Amino acid sequence: MSKTYSIVLLVDDSKEGRVFLRHCLEHDEEILYAILEASTGTEALQLCQQTLPDIILSDDRLPDLTGVEFLNQLNRRLECRAIPVILLAEQGDFAIAVQAMKLGAKDYLVKNGICAASLCQTVRHLVEQSRSQQQGASDHDRRLLQSQAALQENEERLRLALSAANQGLYDLNVQTGEAIVTPEYATMLGYDPREFQETNAKWIERLHPDDRERVSSIYRAYIRGDLLQYKVEFRQRTKNGDWKWILSLGKIVEWDAHGQPVRMLGTHTDISDRYAAEAALQQAKIDLESRVEQRTAELKQAKESAEAANRAKSTFLANMSHELRTPLNAILGFSQLLAQSPSMSAAQQEQLSIINRSGEHLLSLISDILEMSRVEAGQTKFEPNSFELPSFLDTLEQMFLPRTNRRRLQLICDRAPDLPHTIQTDEKKLRQILINLLGNAVKFTKQGKVTLRVKQQKVDGSNSPFPVPYLPASIPLTLLFEVEDTGVGIAANELESIFEPFVQSKQISESQAEGTGLGLAISRQFVNLLGGELTVTSNLGNGSCFRFAIPVGHEKTPPALAQPTKKRAIAIAPNCPPQRILIVEDNWANCKLLLSLLEPFGFELKTAVNGQEACALWQTWLPHLIWMDIRMPIMDGYEATKQIRAMAAKRDQAGGENAAEREGRKAQEVLHTKIIALTAGAFTEDRTKALAAGCDDFVCKPLHESELLEKIAEHLGIEYLYEELDGDEETLSHSQLVPISLMPATLQSMSAEWIMQLHQATAQLDSVTVLALIEQIPAERGALAHALREKVNNFDFEQILNVTQETLRLLSER
Repeated sequence: MSKTYSIVLLVDDSKEGRVFLRHCLEHDEEILYAILEASTGTEALQLCQQTLPDIILSDDRLPDLTGVEFLNQLNRRLECRAIPVILLAEQGDFAIAVQAMKLGAKDYLVKNGICAASLCQTVRHLVEQSRSQQQGASDHDRRLLQSQAALQENEERLRLALSAANQGLYDLNVQTGEAIVTPEYATMLGYDPREFQETNAKWIERLHPDDRERVSSIYRAYIRGDLLQYKVEFRQRTKNGDWKWILSLGKIVEWDAHGQPVRMLGTHTDISDRYAAEAALQQAKIDLESRVEQRTAELKQAKESAEAANRAKSTFLANMSHELRTPLNAILGFSQLLAQSPSMSAAQQEQLSIINRSGEHLLSLISDILEMSRVEAGQTKFEPNSFELPSFLDTLEQMFLPRTNRRRLQLICDRAPDLPHTIQTDEKKLRQILINLLGNAVKFTKQGKVTLRVKQQKVDGSNSPFPVPYLPASIPLTLLFEVEDTGVGIAANELESIFEPFVQSKQISESQAEGTGLGLAISRQFVNLLGGELTVTSNLGNGSCFRFAIPVGHEKTPPALAQPTKKRAIAIAPNCPPQRILIVEDNWANCKLLLSLLEPFGFELKTAVNGQEACALWQTWLPHLIWMDIRMPIMDGYEATKQIRAMAAKRDQAGGENAAEREGRKAQEVLHTKIIALTAGAFTEDRTKALAAGCDDFVCKPLHESELLEKIAEHLGIEYLYEELDGDEETLSHSQLVPISLMPATLQSMSAEWIMQLHQATAQLDSVTVLALIEQIPAERGALAHALREKVNNFDFEQILNVTQETLRLLSER
């Protein structure tokens, strides 16, 4: 069977769409199509002028024209009116379908529902129909009737869809204002479709007064061509007087010979439900915001109450720290002075030693309470450093051996053979954890042994809770620490409560219940900070085992160790000029202590009991250095320092003097009086506040002779004469007096790791570890070793702590 020949024009801006249609038509078994293609409506119209196609398949949304506009322009050409056109849409639009059918479109198909066979059949049918129309008027009339019937059927289907979608259509004569509407349009507004007559004027009259000007303005702008599309939402009054929200869409589809709009097609959609939902959502949002605002206010009030409580707690702790450390300063200071007296008997020396040990123990209890308050306030931070693990463990072992020997216990330090030599973590906190755990183990074990085990296992550094390694050459590891004893054990119902602050096990006898009950609480917090978790297993009467694992970094290359030496200070060097020192202290005992410590060295000394007296003395006496107590009546140390600095600045800037007067003033004045803050507080904020006020340095009580002398040497640049020590005996050799001043510049000759270890051991009042570290000082630095050893012998830990802290700060700023 031979095929007939027909021309088809495919109009689609999508190449894929045209390929799909071509593919469908090429499978037609009855007609052979000559296919023309166009990507825009303008191009299609130009092709129609050159060759009249038998049928046109066009997309309903082209880049330059809509399908309806394309049909409208096609109908303006007499020769093209008979060409059957099929509009193809991505999604069905009933309004467009109606417009297309009224303009002569033969069909309106949705693309995703197109079947090749069905499309071929439709195209073949329309082509044959078009050709038959040319055979006679009767056939033309018959086909016209069929088309009308089909159109009526399509319109009926459209009305059903519109009714389901709560949507109505309108056809507006723009020039007359008359409108033809579907029944759904009238029903939507509560009218009987048979009685409803729509006009532009009536539509405007039904608009809500608040919407009328806005909507009318949009309509006029669209008619003038100022807007590309007509889309507006408004409220319209229904027949019974209610207000209904309407979404109106419209499109001009016909113009007159002068280019003026004639016809406008569009839809009205009832969107009242959407507005009701939005109103409900808005109300819910308002209610939620109200609840959030109320809750925020409650949280703010709770936060303010908590902050007030914290401030009160901090104030209380600061006051208690000051009140406790102030008498401790006198107790420890005078006991040290008495211990230096050659007339003291052995029994008296032992009693003074007891006084010192008791005072230091009280100081450690105060430090525990303050440390716990810092932990609870979130002020404790993870501060990693690099240190030698074997030396660290050796020091711990040496520290506890005397205790275990006195109690006839066996102390075992079980170290895995593959432990790294140098690791990076927070050494100070790790040391405090192990000291607390080992101290408890020794205290609560009457017989048997205490064991410290340390193992290591490699882990993936990417899973560590904080960055590992800390140094470029380090390797991530996990170290497991266990402290096990054969002591009294802990009951099962106490295994969690013992980690609470101020809680001690009920198995502890009254004679054993010393301390604050903060050790385990601080240890658990510190372990968490280091990236691990502290756990315990115990059998009542058979001992306990505390364990934790923490991630660390380690280096393969260990640092070299140094060798020890020894030496001691006795007086100011002869070449140093007299120095005026003002002591500002309201506590009589502490003032007397400072005078007793400094008078033997030949300093010119004066005292003041408050900041106001200090300011007056500074103006008349001009001291080289001021020891400024912070807490005093009338005027505190902060305000006194500020006023002295202001007076000094004013005098430096004073004018109107002649040259001789200026030279005389310069000869008498100290260019910069050094001010060192003295405080019994223990918070870092005190140091920051003192330095901000103008102090040159900051020292915590209790004070020691060596600390005072070293601070004076550091800030005034004076030198002392030191005696040389032979072995463990402190014998004075006047022929070998060596001047030295313990200050950051002196300590910087040692490694940063060594300084950090010395700082942490000093902070824990760990004299065994401090002495072990002093033994590592090279022989050529014997004066430094002697100076440090003297401070330990004089219980001068605060001086070592401040010097090492300042040295580490200077090293970190390089």
